[in-house]
Amino acid sequence: MSTSAPPSRLTAAARHKLLELPARMADAETYTPAIRVHEFSSRGVQTRTPVPELGRTVHTHSYIERGLLLVTLFNGDMRNFQEQYALDRGITLGAAKALRIRHPVVGKRVKEPLVMTMDALITKAMSDTDALYMQGWDAKPHAHLENPRVLEKLSLHRAYCHQLNFTHHIFTDQSVPKRVLKNIDWLRASLPAEGELMLINGLFTHMPQLMLAEVAKGTFDGMPIYEYALDFDLRNSLPRGAALRVFKYLSLLVPMQS
Repeated sequence: MSTSAPPSRLTAAARHKLLELPARMADAETYTPAIRVHEFSSRGVQTRTPVPELGRTVHTHSYIERGLLLVTLFNGDMRNFQEQYALDRGITLGAAKALRIRHPVVGKRVKEPLVMTMDALITKAMSDTDALYMQGWDAKPHAHLENPRVLEKLSLHRAYCHQLNFTHHIFTDQSVPKRVLKNIDWLRASLPAEGELMLINGLFTHMPQLMLAEVAKGTFDGMPIYEYALDFDLRNSLPRGAALRVFKYLSLLVPMQS
């Protein structure tokens, strides 16, 4: 969502929150976004995505924001994803003054500066040392980057990140092909759902190990994935479709553990 959205599309409670909300960081499992999907009327596809890696549900306000989430999860280096992250108003007001940019406000008669939100503050780990670092992200339709007011607000976000030694990045509908996002979504559908009863013994423990051993031996070299999955189901007395889910789960496990 970020603060490029007109305040009138927020609920009254959300507008009040953006006047008083402090910027804050939190652990992955305890974080609450500044604006949740039920508090904002969006033209985009709003979703609540369960993320087992974080132990909570992530709120996204457009398919572009969800695309950013999916790509971040698939890369495997994410340690925290704080969507709709509230920025310290003192810093953004200072940046607006220095850059001579009008700070976003709320209210028709008495206009007060609101707390700006960035689409995501993402904590990642270095691949070689596992040291943590942070990145600020905004998700925008590429066409919106031609809007001067949108660019002004993004410049405030960039200045905020620079002040706190974060890098700032923009994810658009042209950053990653839609088919790639659909494939990641297809793979993540294999993850155990919250509260799911494991009716197949060893589905996410023994079976992945067995399949991984077969793949290493080249058991299904040259076979289409669906044919191999059906064969795996038959050989291990699994219900149809179980092996395909295991294969998708393994495909996610590699980037997650890299």
